[in-house]
Amino acid sequence: MSRFYFGDSSESEAEVNDGDDYLPFPKPLSRSSFTTPDFDPAKFLSSLSNRHQSLADLQTELRDMSQSLSKELLNLVNDNYQDFLSLGTALKGGEERVEEIRAVLLGFQRDVQSVKEKFENRTATIKGLLDDKKRLRSDIAIGYYLLDIAEKIELLEQKLMGPSGR
Repeated sequence: MSRFYFGDSSESEAEVNDGDDYLPFPKPLSRSSFTTPDFDPAKFLSSLSNRHQSLADLQTELRDMSQSLSKELLNLVNDNYQDFLSLGTALKGGEERVEEIRAVLLGFQRDVQSVKEKFENRTATIKGLLDDKKRLRSDIAIGYYLLDIAEKIELLEQKLMGPSGR
């Protein structure tokens, strides 16, 4: 299968040999190329490297396709104008529901904020208690060292006084 598109096969031999009109052109871009669920523009553009087409021509072709899609969308809206309007009226009344949900969400946000504040207060209290515990452990350790020193001083005094001091 050829990668080139030679136009309509209904052209006569005379028309074909009559100038530059019969030069090979890449096949026109198909709409299905863009509708795949996993469409990736970078992959799509890199797959066009085999097309012998200038960037300006590709841009023109893509612009034409975009305009065609815009016209198609406009025609769709015009053809289904009544359904389009009824969609708007079907959405009426949704404001109340949105407002209800908004009120519920604001209440939930306040509850979350309250829990967060309680948590931060508890965290600060626990941090303070842990700091107190560290300080008490340090004070207890100092107390043990002082008791040990007092015992050693007492022993030293007893040795210095000797047997006559009693």
